[in-house]
Amino acid sequence: MSLRWLKGLKYTNILDKVVATELCSKCGTCIVACKVNSRDCLDYAGKPLREESRCIDCGICLHSCARADILMEKLGFISREAVEGVGEVRAAYAVRTTREDVRRVCQDGGFVTTLLLWAYENGMIDAALLSGVGEQPQLAEPRLAKTAEEILSSAGTRYTYSPNILSLLDEIPKLAPYSSGKIAFVGVPCQIHSLKKAQRNNIKPFERIKISIGLFCSESFDYVGLMKQKIEGEMKIPLEQIAKTNIKGKFFIYLKDGRQHEIPLKDVKSYVRKACEFCDDFTAVDADVSAGGVGLDGWSAVLIRSKLGEEAIEGMLADKVIEAKPLQEFKSAYELMLKLSKNKRSKAAKNIDEISLTLTI
Repeated sequence: MSLRWLKGLKYTNILDKVVATELCSKCGTCIVACKVNSRDCLDYAGKPLREESRCIDCGICLHSCARADILMEKLGFISREAVEGVGEVRAAYAVRTTREDVRRVCQDGGFVTTLLLWAYENGMIDAALLSGVGEQPQLAEPRLAKTAEEILSSAGTRYTYSPNILSLLDEIPKLAPYSSGKIAFVGVPCQIHSLKKAQRNNIKPFERIKISIGLFCSESFDYVGLMKQKIEGEMKIPLEQIAKTNIKGKFFIYLKDGRQHEIPLKDVKSYVRKACEFCDDFTAVDADVSAGGVGLDGWSAVLIRSKLGEEAIEGMLADKVIEAKPLQEFKSAYELMLKLSKNKRSKAAKNIDEISLTLTI
């Protein structure tokens, strides 16, 4: 896209406005794309920053930011194609792993971890960009898993946000022996959108990513607010005692000693990240494969969207590392997926419509 004819508009004007309006999802794609290291963000509280003395207004950041498309549509510069339902789907399954090592640590059906392990063990990928837990308990952090053990240790769902693509910044030098295009990326819809936009625009180093796995996502939560203030502060639950969390109509907290706590979803809504209010995608429509729980017990809902995703699940079924049934057989889960997708689109449309554009661009 070319915007320079628009009244002397700079690329950075648009990106700065994305940040100012809180459209920015802090996915980190622009940071990885920037060739002069002018962008910085992702302490988990502050807004992304741009170092003006370094920035050369080359436009790479704009060409790798899907949230900029929302703003440019609102400004009348472009038209975005609306996605109805759950996007393009070649096949929809309910899947559960047959691997005992995955069953011991997985969130629902263990599909994503099993896919990554199968792809790694069969030479499809050399590494996977995903999230894990770092030194702070329950704080999701980006990591690049380069072994089966590292993939397995990252299993499970974390509901605090992790800009997974950032691992490419620190890990690119370590990936030199790897051939291009042999990395898997696991991310939520906002991250998948920007990754795919960057790839369509041939921006490096995103060509290294071969397969994208999207996670169903209604919203993610602020770590300080939900974990530190609500759970640790108000509920007096030490974060290091939490084994895992899950959302199934309520926010469930499972402790390592076997005890369980529940929080009504209305009581955690105030900790939802502002950027999530503008996201209209529940099922990661741009991914090769999308997966999530949607109320299923012990199964993952899986949407196959690309030929590569189709080949992967066929290989996994042939190797008997998963079992699968048509998702439509799980009627309540299938209908819930459609309902959540519709609700997210309508809420996002309302919130986008209310974005104030009073600042001069």
